[in-house]
Amino acid sequence: MGGPTRAITLSRTISGLLVDLDYLVVDEKKPVVRLWIREGRESIQVLDENFEPYFYVIPSPEYDLGQLAEEIGGVEYEGVAVKRVETISLREGLDQKPMLKVYTHLPGDVPKLRSAIRHVVGVESVREADIPYVCRYLIDKDLSPSKGVLVHAQSRDGAWWATEDPVNLDSVDSQVVVLAFDIEVYNPHVNTNPDRDPVIMVGVATNTGFETCLKAEADGEKTSDKEVLESFVECVKEVDPDIICGYNSDNYDWPYIIKRAKKNRVELSVGRDGSTPSSKPAGRIRKIKIVGRANVDLYKVVERDLPDVKLKTLENVSEHLGVVKHVERVNIPKDMIWAYWDDPEKRETLRKYSLDDVRSALGLAERLLPLQAEFSQLTHVPLDDIPSMGRGRQVESYLLYEAHRRGIVAPNRRGVESPTTYKGGFVLTPKKGIHEDVVCLDFASMYPNIMLSYNISPDTFCPNCGDDEAYVAPEVGYKFRKSPRGFFSDILANLIEKRAEMKAQLRSMSPESSAYKTLQVKQQALKTLTNSFYGYMGWQVARWYQLECAEATTAWGRHTIKNVIQKARDMGIEVLYGDTDSLFCKNSPKVEVFVREVNREYPLELEYKGVYRSIFFTSKKKRYAGLLDDGTIDIKGFEVQRGDWSELAKEVQEKVISHILVDKSPRKAVEYVRRVVEELRDRRVPLEKLVIYKTLTKSLKDYKSKQAHVIVAEKLSDMGYVVEAGSKIAFVVTRGQGKMSENAEPIETAKLEEVDTNYYIENQVIPTAHRILEHFGYTPEDYRGTGKQATLTSFM
Repeated sequence: MGGPTRAITLSRTISGLLVDLDYLVVDEKKPVVRLWIREGRESIQVLDENFEPYFYVIPSPEYDLGQLAEEIGGVEYEGVAVKRVETISLREGLDQKPMLKVYTHLPGDVPKLRSAIRHVVGVESVREADIPYVCRYLIDKDLSPSKGVLVHAQSRDGAWWATEDPVNLDSVDSQVVVLAFDIEVYNPHVNTNPDRDPVIMVGVATNTGFETCLKAEADGEKTSDKEVLESFVECVKEVDPDIICGYNSDNYDWPYIIKRAKKNRVELSVGRDGSTPSSKPAGRIRKIKIVGRANVDLYKVVERDLPDVKLKTLENVSEHLGVVKHVERVNIPKDMIWAYWDDPEKRETLRKYSLDDVRSALGLAERLLPLQAEFSQLTHVPLDDIPSMGRGRQVESYLLYEAHRRGIVAPNRRGVESPTTYKGGFVLTPKKGIHEDVVCLDFASMYPNIMLSYNISPDTFCPNCGDDEAYVAPEVGYKFRKSPRGFFSDILANLIEKRAEMKAQLRSMSPESSAYKTLQVKQQALKTLTNSFYGYMGWQVARWYQLECAEATTAWGRHTIKNVIQKARDMGIEVLYGDTDSLFCKNSPKVEVFVREVNREYPLELEYKGVYRSIFFTSKKKRYAGLLDDGTIDIKGFEVQRGDWSELAKEVQEKVISHILVDKSPRKAVEYVRRVVEELRDRRVPLEKLVIYKTLTKSLKDYKSKQAHVIVAEKLSDMGYVVEAGSKIAFVVTRGQGKMSENAEPIETAKLEEVDTNYYIENQVIPTAHRILEHFGYTPEDYRGTGKQATLTSFM
């Protein structure tokens, strides 16, 4: 006979990548944080019940802290009571202050108690009550999503429960699984409607080499997407990705799939806990949350981080980043997807098109996600929140972490944002024309270094300090204490030092190595974050808003660049153009001496940014094109980068710039434009190159003026097409009486023989070419075959 049976407690040390986290409430009274960790090939859920929600209360100076703590401890509001109160001391600005730490039972209790306690007599302010519970957990536990984590856990009730605080790991041996997806929808009405139009294909590709195109069932004229949706759910479960990504997926693919799944009664259980995706607002855009996985909409990243790509289609961005070239993929007119589905002989082409789309999305993920993951680590924010965060919010998340680490209580966020302007950087008018052998010099991280050098920080701003104890900003006269070092300048010192160490390491590494690429991403993230600090201080809704700090930073920048330009001229160096933190000058042996002297004289570092074999400036700022030493053409500020011109107009301007910079021949550029004009007159230019795209920004009834794309949208609506705010309208201009807008024709019905070639010659080709060639003495008549020709040497 044996003794009494003892329960066996299983213990485990889990080390892996922290993919995601959320929380749930147990027994209606206790919050439990769920950590989703990728350990090797296994996905593990760890529960942590050892974290209480809280916020701070700052008392009025004349009020007794003990009495206030007792009063607040007894506060009850709408059935919610304070759990307990502690007396602590934290820094506010440069001063140490006593305050109260108020604990609540549930995260949802915080906003209710904040409202009640705010009105208690003796309360000066309530602080940090608006930090989400999960973010508070990450900050306090010093954890970073997208980074390694180690946690000791015990098995209880079939789950793993943390027995100690999780800790960060610098590296883990876990491969993150990324799944990209893209849907194709049956669209005989051009714009799709989930109540009517089925999903006909779902392309899926992963970074582990898996790839498939899931297809709907076609039975005669009827198509059912129930099976393709079920297959997609099973595919996600089988692959078990840590990251799911798409392109515009939060605003289109996911909402469409969710509605079609509901219509087909398909359980969209793609969450790691078997839950379905949830939708929540993220500012003016939608955010889709999938439990246990990071859902990343790559379009949001592109919209924020790639301003040079004006027409941000998946195909354009893919080509811009070198993922898939337009000519190397299957291209189908988007309004004809339905026709390819209906034709069994073309359905295979549609399948290849779908796969090319998802390969492009996966390729974008491989290029864009590393930097987003680095921002997630730096700011202590879950990866799937990063794409929808502007730089200001990212800086603020980082500041909240650093404030907690330093024992500083954060200010409350300000009210509604309203326009605030202040004087920016100095711009020197460019010397127009072509210039040979030009060097571009750039102050490395100018504004962060200025903030560090002159101790610019909200807590060091000191209007009443004496001149001997403060740095005084030129032009604006704002003063900043010389000591002690401020909150912002202390953080920037650490960031700048860390980035300098990374750059030094990079110089000794092979650019082809994976270690180099990883470190390059890390230093790029640090650069972006540090360069955003000065703008954050001028953002009206920021917690640490201090407009004087932003104004002083740009004032010191203007003062520095003006003095440096004058110094270059005094040394006999020809300065061609200057803008904020950079200057372009004629290359010569004097430049190297000049750079050394500037770096010795100023608390900033002037660096070589690039050498141009030739560069062309107009008389306007931020508008130039240059041929770099490596043969690439750098273009800034011309129509070629805008999305509201036809493909032909952009192609013409690119070719004109190439003839001027590479061939050194404006004459060749003019001859090329004449050939294009002739081809247009003879209707030898393909119709697709003449398409103009414009997006409806509101519903048709809200437009007061009838612009071309609005008239076209009305025509499409009359033809039975669904058009709404957000619809991209494609049209060409045809011959006819009246205004151009009245002659715009939808691409769906346009014919090449009806195109108004004169409109494209006079309003598309000639204006984009002339924007460049007018600076060489040419007139519009020259492109039509009349007028005199100029030579390159006439304008140098």
